Amino acid sequence: MRNHHSRIREVKGVDGEFPPISAMETPRHESNDNHPLFIAMCPSGRDGYKTHRVTWYTVTELCGRHEVRAEKDGFAIIFAELREFRTDDSAWSVTALAYEIDGKLTIDQVNARVAATGREALVWTTHNHLRTSQPIRVSTFSKWQQRTFGSTRAPTNEDVARFCHENKRYGHLKSVRLKNGGMVCQVREYGQKVEVFDIAHDPEHETRIVFPLKTPFDLRTGGISKARYKDHYHAFGREVFGAAYSPESANPARLHYGPSMPVEGTGIVRRHEGTLLVPEDIDISKVVAADKPNNPRRASLKLQAVGLDELQFLLEHIPPDLEYPDWFRAIAAIFHEARGSDEGNQLAHEWSNGDPRYDFDQVEGIWDSLTPDHERPATIGTLRKLAGEHDPSSMSKYHGLKSMKLFAVYMEVNHEH
Repeated sequence: MRNHHSRIREVKGVDGEFPPISAMETPRHESNDNHPLFIAMCPSGRDGYKTHRVTWYTVTELCGRHEVRAEKDGFAIIFAELREFRTDDSAWSVTALAYEIDGKLTIDQVNARVAATGREALVWTTHNHLRTSQPIRVSTFSKWQQRTFGSTRAPTNEDVARFCHENKRYGHLKSVRLKNGGMVCQVREYGQKVEVFDIAHDPEHETRIVFPLKTPFDLRTGGISKARYKDHYHAFGREVFGAAYSPESANPARLHYGPSMPVEGTGIVRRHEGTLLVPEDIDISKVVAADKPNNPRRASLKLQAVGLDELQFLLEHIPPDLEYPDWFRAIAAIFHEARGSDEGNQLAHEWSNGDPRYDFDQVEGIWDSLTPDHERPATIGTLRKLAGEHDPSSMSKYHGLKSMKLFAVYMEVNHEH
């Protein structure tokens, strides 16, 4: 194990403005403080960004204390050099690997795993760290009830516990129960009023981890491909955190919100001083081997041609309870465009699960029967046709997102809450 040192700072009730980046350029000690990297800063998370060439010391100061906020989502950072606009493919180079862990590891477990790597890193807790309640959309819960029981009813402790257990977003929560008797209220999300009820649960740990890279991943033409970059990202992430981190954070243009906490909350920031992570030291053969499916046809497939975010967008506008021929063609289109990958397989299951007739074995049987060399495969055009038939208004938004290459950004924003 490499020698390393760690520092921990616990902040409670700290408030005030962050100093400008230009005021943070004088390091207080040696080590990796002068290491350069690019970041893109978003003042309020969604109001645009400006790319800066800074030092690692700047990042540790910028993210070294928690901003007190009544609401989450303050300033945000992209650990990459970006082109003029933020899109799915706008990252020119990635200068740090940033991971998000929500609920699946405690802050102490995260710090222990990071310390064991001997790598330079910064760990901080989020605004939602240690929260003990959160809202559930009535519409989402009602759809689950309809699929599960064939009808809707007033939520019970047993129902919400089962709902959370079966939902990958809430599956890590423990001791789930209703709060305030399941009373329904209205909240505003993205400018729209939605009905929610609150659930209570054991304290939830939420952390963000950043490993600066000794040399960046060059995603320009002639550099490393975006898919190969993600192989490196997942290989290192799984080595350190297993399956506890969010796979969506592999997007090189993803926003990572800086440290913030509610009034009277507690925030923890810990810097692990060690060696810089070297991309060439990441063994991607492990993640490639782990991802190989048992079906040899899947193992021989190439990487997906269409992004999963684009497929997911279209599927959200196609009801899963189609007649069998259309449903089969949709599954076949997912298979073709996702190149038979395990991620595509999971997407096919998640979409099909919205139909009360969903049968896991049936989806698996169809998936394994499909071949990559079909002479006339179902394609993305099949999904566009079905989405247009069932939700004509979705096509104008689809073509707009397609032309701007904004599917990942759109799906990230609309699935954050």
